[in-house]
Amino acid sequence: MNTYLQIGLEYGLIATGIFILIYVNSAWYFYKFARKKTNQHELRLYAAAFLAIYTMLYLTIATVSSMGGTSFFFIIVLFAISTAFINILRSENTSKSVKSSNV
Repeated sequence: MNTYLQIGLEYGLIATGIFILIYVNSAWYFYKFARKKTNQHELRLYAAAFLAIYTMLYLTIATVSSMGGTSFFFIIVLFAISTAFINILRSENTSKSVKSSNV
């Protein structure tokens, strides 16, 4: 059975929607930052790598019958790491705009 269907049957459609929206929100932010023309080439590469990881993860979830407990822990850790990286990207953007406005 599809993992999304398992989540939907166990926790409901709202929880499945939230699970998918967490991915879409993070992936959209990584996509926007990876396409941005900045001097922070390394951060753009990290954003592209996170986008690739998220895409691989959600395609795997859609095609594999059961993810199991260990894989669910991996998903939670990935969300935590990506949230921290998004906060780093946001702080880099605000520090760049503050520096440019002070000059």
